[in-house]
Amino acid sequence: MFVCLNWGMRSVLKRLIRQTGYTISANPTFGAFLQSRAVTLVLDVGANTGQFASYLRTEGYVGEIISFEPIKSAYNLLMGRMMHDSRWSGRNIGLGEAKGTATINVSENSVFSSIVSQLDFATEFDKKRENSPD
Repeated sequence: MFVCLNWGMRSVLKRLIRQTGYTISANPTFGAFLQSRAVTLVLDVGANTGQFASYLRTEGYVGEIISFEPIKSAYNLLMGRMMHDSRWSGRNIGLGEAKGTATINVSENSVFSSIVSQLDFATEFDKKRENSPD
């Protein structure tokens, strides 16, 4: 459904919605969302090399970030990103719902690494991505 409102009606509608504690924005960012909720700490679980935390910084998030990444090679790259940001720290461990140890299936493309066994489809998908001319 598409609704077109004239400018006067838009401002009335926005004001009514704002009174309920919500905001309508033409181009909301995730950083603005976190700021609107007064978020001061983000736990980045399965951080890989820090893509999400870096994205948060580009979006204007200035709060604390703690990244968790169990794969040593990915964590080493993550440390390089964290070292210039005093509000971003990390731990070379994995987090889960229970205390224990697990074997990680490390993919050549580390974003696909998981404690869950990789399906044949995912293996083929990963190969196709490696061979694509991006």
